[in-house]
Amino acid sequence: MVEPLSQVCRVVGGTELVVEVSRSEGVDLGIALEQAAYQFIVLALSAMTSYENECDRLEGKGANLQDHLADSKEKSSNLEDALKQKHGRRAAFKVEAKNLRAKRGALAAKVQKL
Repeated sequence: MVEPLSQVCRVVGGTELVVEVSRSEGVDLGIALEQAAYQFIVLALSAMTSYENECDRLEGKGANLQDHLADSKEKSSNLEDALKQKHGRRAAFKVEAKNLRAKRGALAAKVQKL
């Protein structure tokens, strides 16, 4: 996590690097500040580019998941339709079987009469 700026200033302020840099002349300090600012800008732009790349990757992943969801919904709908058709055929077969049993019974009765 990012530490509070005042705490970081106290910690960094007591380092040998600060003591060494403070002995430099004004021009050298200006050059050092310019280089540090450049490095900061490079790091900030790199972080921004990295975040943009991650956002692009996540957007692509989200779009891919949306496509999979649409495909899954279509497959689910197709399976529900197929199940309804099978239930309808099964009911029709049951009715036909009942009718055939009744016919068989009637034919068996006729055969016994003969």
